[in-house]
Amino acid sequence: VWNMYKILFDIPVFEYDYNPINVIIGIIIAIVCICGTTLLTIRKVVKEKPSELMRPKAPANGKRVILERIPFIWNRINFSNKITVRNLFRYKKRVITTITGILGCTALMLSGFGIRDSVIGIPDRQYKDVFNFDEMVYIIGDNSKQSLDDIFSSKDIKRRLDTNVNVSMTASGYSINIFAPYEEKDMKDLVNLKDLKTKKELKLKDNEVIISDKLSQLINKKVKDEIVLKDSNNKEYKFIISGVCENYVSNYVFMNKSTYEKSITNYQANISFIRLDNLKNDEKISKKLLENDNIMSIVSVSQTIKGVNNMLKSLNGVVAILIFLSGALSFVVLYNLSYINITERKREIATLKVLGFTHREVDDYIIKETIILTILGIVLGLIFGIFLTNVILDTVEIEMVRFIHHIKASSFIITSSIVMLFTIYSVLFNFTGNCFPVKLKTLRK
Repeated sequence: VWNMYKILFDIPVFEYDYNPINVIIGIIIAIVCICGTTLLTIRKVVKEKPSELMRPKAPANGKRVILERIPFIWNRINFSNKITVRNLFRYKKRVITTITGILGCTALMLSGFGIRDSVIGIPDRQYKDVFNFDEMVYIIGDNSKQSLDDIFSSKDIKRRLDTNVNVSMTASGYSINIFAPYEEKDMKDLVNLKDLKTKKELKLKDNEVIISDKLSQLINKKVKDEIVLKDSNNKEYKFIISGVCENYVSNYVFMNKSTYEKSITNYQANISFIRLDNLKNDEKISKKLLENDNIMSIVSVSQTIKGVNNMLKSLNGVVAILIFLSGALSFVVLYNLSYINITERKREIATLKVLGFTHREVDDYIIKETIILTILGIVLGLIFGIFLTNVILDTVEIEMVRFIHHIKASSFIITSSIVMLFTIYSVLFNFTGNCFPVKLKTLRK
């Protein structure tokens, strides 16, 4: 997260604030949850007679389940699966505990992948979908249209958009960039102003402006509302919002040249966005352009994307931590529940063996329940994980960046697979005391 902030801000030293009140609150919550649960369990156990505690716990009474009332489904289920279904409804507390534990670890893991998916795609979205140029050229001096044509006369320059970008204004206290193109027709394919919801192309209108969606959210303004801009001298400029466009980095207010000249000040192009015919020649073209005294600097979009992507690779560490923590949670929950499940049902399992159940059938008797509950927990965890990811992104999102709020299908598949793998691993560990897969014969023992 620190590296994410360093993309936009120059912060040399990482410092954190130690708040003892928050630590104390966290410890109290942990004590209440852990010790409270333990005390409630102990209180229930010590009320029983010693003779009853020394004997294996009697199985809970079975009851008719909902599926039994649907003959069309119930009659098509084989005998062993009918037992599994009845057991799921018989041990309700264990079912709720297992599902809740798996739900939590699945949601945590998915949020890790979701944060990465939502942030890692920002550079491509901003500099390929919204802006689609190769180089951003900063210009100084009094440049007419003719002089700019002369400066960018190279045959290697395929397209060009001359603009005035004013960065000295604010809207409701938030820094903004006023983007005013010299000619709106030059924006085609270089700067795409699309409606946030409908994705339709937006057009600049006289005396009206188009604002970026993040700015719209910050100042709580929508289409047809009035926006007030202030310069460094606190002079106010009022405009009607004609559209809200998709944007991911920085807050923009787009207006045409006539609106800028009429409402703010004289128009002077200070940035030219260019698209090259061949990106392999970008260094050669940049060197040639920098020989001109009217060009102050050149920013390569490809290098910008590369630099940002390198910084965003640090998110893999965040994902790894969440996978490790959620995996540990999954293992602890399933291991303990499986152990308790087997220990409390010794009498029941012994009865099954007397009735002629084979080793495999006894194994399936326990493992099937765990697998089914894990699948239910994963499904509910994936749903809750979407909500959790959105909450986290809304919390860490800064005013200059719009996160994508998107989770790839592969992240859902990987999360489900990892949780299921931890489930199988914990079951094997519980049945064998071995961390590695073993032969069925050993597992049965």
